[in-house]
Amino acid sequence: MHKTREVQTTAMAAITDGMAILQELHDEADEIVEGASGTGRAATPFVLAMEENVNQLDFPELDIPGETEDIKITYIEEMPTKSWGRTHLSREKRRNNAVNMLQAALDALTSYDFPDGNETDREELFTDITGELEQAIEAAESTEWPSMRG
Repeated sequence: MHKTREVQTTAMAAITDGMAILQELHDEADEIVEGASGTGRAATPFVLAMEENVNQLDFPELDIPGETEDIKITYIEEMPTKSWGRTHLSREKRRNNAVNMLQAALDALTSYDFPDGNETDREELFTDITGELEQAIEAAESTEWPSMRG
């Protein structure tokens, strides 16, 4: 059983932090692929999975509307566990946390009621970002993070 906690933040912070985690995972996977390039390890299932992750997690920079700073959200975050004498968060758990952040922000943006009740405002402001979040979540969920140990 994983330890979790509830995190309260803004939609903007969740989107920014979630995308930053996915970028870190992209960069880690890319480093593994680059390090294995030209070696016998390049065709191993682990390296091939990392190469697929690099492709899946290649996102353009998002244009996050400023209004997302005012939208409060709550998401569930997996906490680090202790393994081999170190406290760490696996790549899979970091991916899960990023997806949880992005999904909570997406849910908030698609159901947000503007104070003046104008539905058109939400559609105009959030259409692009909600589509981009849906794509990012789908791509992140499709990644696999095997252990180097098999």
